[in-house]
Amino acid sequence: MADVQKENGFTSIANELVESFAKIHLSSRESQIVWAILRKTYGWKKKEDRISFSQLEELTNIHRRHIAPSLRNLIERNIISKIGEGQKLIYGIQKDYDLWDKPLPLSIKVNCKETITPFGNAPLPKSVTKPLPLLVNTKERKKYLKKIDVFFIDLIPEKLKTDEFIKSWKSWISYRKEIKKKITQSTAIQQLKKLCEYETPVLVIEQSIEKGWQGLFPVKQLQAEDNKPLLTENYSSNGNVDSFTQKLLKENQEK
Repeated sequence: MADVQKENGFTSIANELVESFAKIHLSSRESQIVWAILRKTYGWKKKEDRISFSQLEELTNIHRRHIAPSLRNLIERNIISKIGEGQKLIYGIQKDYDLWDKPLPLSIKVNCKETITPFGNAPLPKSVTKPLPLLVNTKERKKYLKKIDVFFIDLIPEKLKTDEFIKSWKSWISYRKEIKKKITQSTAIQQLKKLCEYETPVLVIEQSIEKGWQGLFPVKQLQAEDNKPLLTENYSSNGNVDSFTQKLLKENQEK
């Protein structure tokens, strides 16, 4: 049984701000992220602070690949403030709620006379009753996923095989799939090899997901080489890396 006591710690929030959050429309994930940032800032008597995706994931139980788009929406709506670039990101709550972007809730007006059809028992069109694809079936989908290692876990070098990296790597694979840039096996091999060379491979992945990038970028060179991709995905028809990419990889290895 939970024993909640104010003496064990509390977050001081102005009632006016709480009432403003009660009135604004937020998605479930956005609301969770707002409360997590409130806990990490006001909960420590700070206006803003450095908060990592790992901290937000731990507080909200939201997978980090879903944190990035929700957090981006909150920033665009001026509900959450963001300062800095790269790994030095500072988040806070925008207290001036008049500056929030508060879209009006959608209202749907239904004219019953127009929407109710006298043929209520008529069969649905064939296009509506079309059977679902085979992979929608849960059992079939599980069998399919068991046959194929969609995250290339077996390819991860021993140096990187930590729970934290595997979680970030899965997020990266899923994120690339969501933006219609699915990673192939040959690309995974090259990117994992390159990630081995960096001291903070998890940060490299997190920042690419947060910024909506298609490629991976070295953390130390983010500001100087903001538009320079870590790896190119130019492959010949037989699946081998082309001469340009071989030259690029060779130069990176010599540095």
